[in-house]
This record gives sequence, structure tokens and C-alpha cells, in this order.
Amino acid sequence: MAASQTQIPEFRVFTWGSCRFGEVEILYPKYVKLSKVTYRRGKHVLDLGAVVIEYENADSRKNMHRNVRIVGVREPIVVKYYGNESCSRSFLEVWVIDKDGARKAELKSKIVEEENGKYRYRVAVMYVEYNGQELVVDKQILEKQPIMEKMQIKARVDGNKIIVSGDTYHVRDVLKALKFRWDWVNKVWYVECSDDSDVGYTLMELEAQLKERGVSLVIEQ
Repeated sequence: MAASQTQIPEFRVFTWGSCRFGEVEILYPKYVKLSKVTYRRGKHVLDLGAVVIEYENADSRKNMHRNVRIVGVREPIVVKYYGNESCSRSFLEVWVIDKDGARKAELKSKIVEEENGKYRYRVAVMYVEYNGQELVVDKQILEKQPIMEKMQIKARVDGNKIIVSGDTYHVRDVLKALKFRWDWVNKVWYVECSDDSDVGYTLMELEAQLKERGVSLVIEQ
């Protein structure tokens, strides 16, 4: 982090047209999105616990226009200030603010792997270090991969028809190779078999090919 202290900046929360905006979030010690708490029209003083802010809300019917000043600091806070001053230029600043003033925090980045449900992600994380913590400023997903072992396909037999549902998106090539067709109305895959033996063979082949992908097949009765 930069060592030099400066005067606490005045922040602006705004929207202007379809692509210009400004937003302010307190990241530490408690998350607060200032556009959510500065909604009253006119001039107001708001106590947020760690700090006291003064804001002036002059929103129009089409755009947001709010000026925010920090007028009292009880304990240090970390503020994220970001947006687009114009349609082609963006800004992102992180400030550490205490009773002595403000200083810009050093932005750092790293690549991490995360899992969420049935998917694994490679994520670019932008963060700042403060008080022994990594405070996440921004995340961008670089890659998304399915965890095939967590996918599940369900099949049921209706006469000579096999109907398949579940996590089919990542195995649709297998289904197409076995002559399954997509039912747009019911959002399932199906195939018409010639007889009972064809039904049995198709189910066996489907189960074998899914197993090679690490996907389980549940045959519903």
C-alpha cells in the first residue's frame, strides 16, 4: 500500500446514459454498497457504524446523481470506487481511509481455481491486502469446465421410446451418435426403438459411453 496520506476524496455515485456510471462500496470492516443506502432525495447525514457519511441526492428521473463525503471516521475502512467516466474509459480505485486521511491501496491479482456446484472455474481475482486479509475487489471467469463426475443423466422407457433428461448438455454428442433427438417442448432427448431388444441395446450402449465420460446413468422405472 502507498504510505503517503492525502485528503479524503469526495465520491460520486452516478449513472449517465447507457454506459457511464460510478459506484462506491465499503469493503471493510462491513460491506456496504452506497448506492443502496443513499436513496433519499436531498442532503442527509448517515451513520454507518465505522464511518459517518454526508450525501446529497439530486437524482433525476433518468439518471442517478449523488455526491458522498466521509465526515467522521471511527475505525479504518477500505473503499472501492469504480465505474466508467465515459463510454470508453473505466476507473477503479481502492482507498484505505482512517482518521488521519486516505491513501490508495495497491491492487494485486492472481489466478485461482474454484468449484461451484457441477462446474470448475479458473478465475482472475483482483484484491488488496489489509489487516491480514485479502479483500476481493473484482473477479473475472477465464475458463469454465464441467465436473463430469457430478453430472447425472436420467433415462426412462415409455413403450419403445427412451427418454433422457438431466445434465445432458455436455454429452449431447453421445446422444446424437445414438440417434437421440431433442424435444424442444419437453426439454428432453428421445429415441424411438424398433423393439424391446433394441431398447436394451441402446440403454446398454448409452450407459457404457457415459461411463467413459465419468457420467452416471440412472434408469428410472
